[in-house]
Amino acid sequence: MGHGTHNRNNNCFNCHDEQNLELLQARDGRQIKLAESAPLCGSCHGPTYRDWEAGAHGRTSGYWDRSAGPIQRRICVDCHNPHHPKFRRANRRPARICSIPWPRPPRKLRTDMPTPTSNSQENEGQSADGLSRRNFLRTSAVVATGLAALAASLAPLRHLNDFPSLDQFLQKYYKELTPEEMKKVLTRIEDEVERQYGLRPHVRDLKPMNGVEFVYALNLTRCIGCRKCVHACVAENNQSRNPEIQYIRVVRLPHGSLDLEKAEHNYNPEQVPEKGYFYMPVQCQQCKNPPCVKVCPVHATWQDKDGITVIDYNWCIGCRYCEAACPYWPGISISPNLRFRKSG
Repeated sequence: MGHGTHNRNNNCFNCHDEQNLELLQARDGRQIKLAESAPLCGSCHGPTYRDWEAGAHGRTSGYWDRSAGPIQRRICVDCHNPHHPKFRRANRRPARICSIPWPRPPRKLRTDMPTPTSNSQENEGQSADGLSRRNFLRTSAVVATGLAALAASLAPLRHLNDFPSLDQFLQKYYKELTPEEMKKVLTRIEDEVERQYGLRPHVRDLKPMNGVEFVYALNLTRCIGCRKCVHACVAENNQSRNPEIQYIRVVRLPHGSLDLEKAEHNYNPEQVPEKGYFYMPVQCQQCKNPPCVKVCPVHATWQDKDGITVIDYNWCIGCRYCEAACPYWPGISISPNLRFRKSG
């Protein structure tokens, strides 16, 4: 428990009763038995005591079958030594039997002390502001170590060729952009595309319309597993081609089963559809109550009033919580060339 280290319980009677050392004494004066010492330990170790009360800390002995015997919770002193580390040894003196103070031995005055000299002789190697050569070398070593660690942590940035501009770095959250700020963002995106591809696109920010709600429907009986929807999605959403990043994953399942453990993604027959199988595209299903919106820690994913799930890639931190929460196993990955994209 470290009583001798933090100087809080540096006296036996902080815990033990002065009249009976077999009993403990709480701060309010209550006497506590040794077998019930956990609340006394909790007066200093509050979080650990609360974990012990909740069953998250400590040990339990007994039987799974309650009829074979009781289950007992171990208390603090069963596992921890309350007297460790040892208390500092005090200078013991005989008890006083009268009001006369115990005599102290006379102090001897040292006569062999050196005579103070000038500052140049006494503090050799030390400057006028108190900085010695040893302190200077120690401080310099610490500073050099810190600079080396900082340089090592920033070393991967040397391999980056597409540093974001200041406007990109300071861009606000999508919902916080004013119409003027949104116009500047769209103009910047058009300029970047024209500079990179030689074409001037027309980028718009379409808001949800009142009274309109979109739904998503998929007819599995019409799917033949050709994967044309996968390649169309890659082209439309400007996803990575090398390596190819796909938002849609088409799986092959045997007839009569919807067990995704039996699904096969890397099927490559000479002709589709195959006999005895059906195909299921797995993608963003545009849920009415999307779980990906609930788990996003930075609110980069939300659902518009028209029912479409939206992702702000400039605000996304790439934690992939949305992938973990999605029950449809979408395999969504982030493309750095996208800005504001509506899922699906």
